[in-house]
Amino acid sequence: MIMKRLDRLNTQLLKEYSEGIFFINCEGDIMFSNEAAFKLTGNEHKEKSQQLTALIHTSKQQQAQDFFQRALQGEKVQFSTTINHNTKKELHLDITLIPIIVSEQVAGVYAVCRDDSKEQERSNHISKLETHLKMEQKLANVGSWYYDVREDKSYWSPQLYNIYGLNPNQHFTPSLKNVLQFVNRCGQKRLEKAVMEALSTGGSYTIEYTLLRPSGEERTVFEQADALVDEQGNIVQLIGVVHDITESKVITNELKQKEQQFQTIYNNLDAGIWSVDVQSNEMIVCSSGVSNIYGEDVAKFLGNRDLWESFIHPEDKPAVAKGQHQLQKGKMIRQQYRIYTKTGEMKWVKDRCIPTLDENGKLMRIDGIVEDITAEKKYMDHVEYLATHDHVTNLPNRRKFERELKNFIRQMKKERDLLAVFYLGLNRFKHINDTLGHDVGDRLLRRIANRLKKCVTLDVMLARAGEDELAICFLSLAHP
Repeated sequence: MIMKRLDRLNTQLLKEYSEGIFFINCEGDIMFSNEAAFKLTGNEHKEKSQQLTALIHTSKQQQAQDFFQRALQGEKVQFSTTINHNTKKELHLDITLIPIIVSEQVAGVYAVCRDDSKEQERSNHISKLETHLKMEQKLANVGSWYYDVREDKSYWSPQLYNIYGLNPNQHFTPSLKNVLQFVNRCGQKRLEKAVMEALSTGGSYTIEYTLLRPSGEERTVFEQADALVDEQGNIVQLIGVVHDITESKVITNELKQKEQQFQTIYNNLDAGIWSVDVQSNEMIVCSSGVSNIYGEDVAKFLGNRDLWESFIHPEDKPAVAKGQHQLQKGKMIRQQYRIYTKTGEMKWVKDRCIPTLDENGKLMRIDGIVEDITAEKKYMDHVEYLATHDHVTNLPNRRKFERELKNFIRQMKKERDLLAVFYLGLNRFKHINDTLGHDVGDRLLRRIANRLKKCVTLDVMLARAGEDELAICFLSLAHP
């Protein structure tokens, strides 16, 4: 009787139905399954003794059996379960058991099955997104909110409660009136005005203000909001974010102070600071100190990377160019050379060049510091002169004479040249000092030195070798 009725129900429509359908007799045996049921379970019904519960995961079988018994009592039952799939590990199904009543008796049960896996995946995905959003808001210290105009209700994200120093579980209604209580007096009117304008015009706003937490701690926040309108142009929602920028504000202020300090030092240094981008061959940094040293506008240097070379003393250009090649190897160089300023004044400069290479060892940037050492050089030259010259005659002293003589002898041997050395002793010079005084003796020495200077040429070195001795070195002699 039941099978005959089943045959009448087992129409093409039932076979082609998109959801899986099983017909189960009162003993729990599967009597029929359509194509969709086969695809869902991956198990084609062949034997009438096969039961639906056999397809269900072991941990869920007892639950399914209980629901089946309720269906046999004439109750429509809906539940979710997990089945063993022949190609997949597990499959989540949503099953509805519909009792088949014949002559007021339950003759069997239809089991309508839907794949719940995609819905579960979607739900899990949404859950993960919500978790990630909460984590990102917490890490970035950003809270979000929206205000429903029609329902006059607001929603805050958990992080927004944290920003305001509130517990999400405590009794607090996030209304504009309550929010303004946390804002300092300076920001209250500005925030209220911004919100009201957005609600009346449908626009947006950005605002920075200071809020006071219940603990008394002050926080600086940046808020941004946009109004949403419906198809009729009515404002229905206000959506916004609040970013706690307290720490970044402190860091920004400290950076500004340090930048101001750097700029003060940078623009008031006697030294010049510069930087060159080697790839573009452009000077990207040039301080006012460079202009002060060279007497040329900073803009000219920024516009012409090679301009500095035109200031170098012609005699020093080869040595400077040789040093520049070391930069290609990544070596820092220190050079001292002479320049002629824009006004024609000669100066000594000390230049330090620091190269920066990329990961392939290619020169990318050169940073440098240039200093005017003219005064220092003059001082050192003066000290050197005092150390190597006699203060009475202004002739080289014995130390300089002997040092130069060694160099001349070395040069003579190398070039197979000749030189001659004379020592002139002044007889009775001590008697003059003792009887007429040292001033007269000094005048006599100067007079003798001047007469000898007129008698010698440029390739002759004249020196005071002792108290009453003069030395003369003749170079490049044709014969002894």
